[in-house]
Amino acid sequence: SRRGDLWAAGCRAYRRIDARFVPDPLPPDGEWAVRPCADDSYGNFWAIAVPSGGTRQEIAVLSREQPHQWEMTGIHSGQLAAWRLACADDLGAVWLASDRTLQRIDPQSESRGAQAFKSPIDSDITAVAPVANRQIIVGFDDGSIREFSVKRESKP
Repeated sequence: SRRGDLWAAGCRAYRRIDARFVPDPLPPDGEWAVRPCADDSYGNFWAIAVPSGGTRQEIAVLSREQPHQWEMTGIHSGQLAAWRLACADDLGAVWLASDRTLQRIDPQSESRGAQAFKSPIDSDITAVAPVANRQIIVGFDDGSIREFSVKRESKP
């Protein structure tokens, strides 16, 4: 994380920058598997959550104001392919990637609208990361890299 925390899948605690192990936050109500994926510049952690035995995915947030329990956002994958990767940009939008689709969600907008973008090349998405100047870099399995530049309430 930006704070230096280290999260590991399947562990019941995470390591803070001061080398202390802290118990994972409580899962959302119900049986959910939560996989932390990204933190934003506002101090929130974002995760892909899957209900026990379920196939649908939702986004959970561990907010700066409520750091002890994951909260479900109501944002779900719908008809899109399963999300594998996530990152947050400097404007607070959360980017989710499946094999061939990149989805941008602005959790701060009232509609929480999502924009979906198909891969511009015939190659699977293998990485997504924020970089300087409000950009997102997407890596593909053919070795190519593409940049997305964004503005709040606009399309990349």
